[in-house]
Amino acid sequence: MRFFASLNLNPDVICVVVPWLTVWGRCGSRQSRKRWEQFIQSENQHLVSPEALDLLDKLLRYDHQQRLTAAEAMRHTYFYPVVKEQANANTDGTKAISSSNAT
Repeated sequence: MRFFASLNLNPDVICVVVPWLTVWGRCGSRQSRKRWEQFIQSENQHLVSPEALDLLDKLLRYDHQQRLTAAEAMRHTYFYPVVKEQANANTDGTKAISSSNAT
């Protein structure tokens, strides 16, 4: 928003030109932040889980102090099935492929 302020543009115009600012709650008091559930439709519903929406919300926070770090994101519950699968693979005697030995 500072960039747009430096151009002396009307905030209402900015919200029309850059609509994603509305999602982040940066445009005027007249528009409220939309919940991610509002973007779910019948075509994409099978791709969405509550954990995915929670992770998305925490990764896309405007305030960098509230936003997840990469390490925090990797510990999010969304990734638990992957971690569990890797742990099961390791207990079965198979070695999980790591980025260091992948070609």
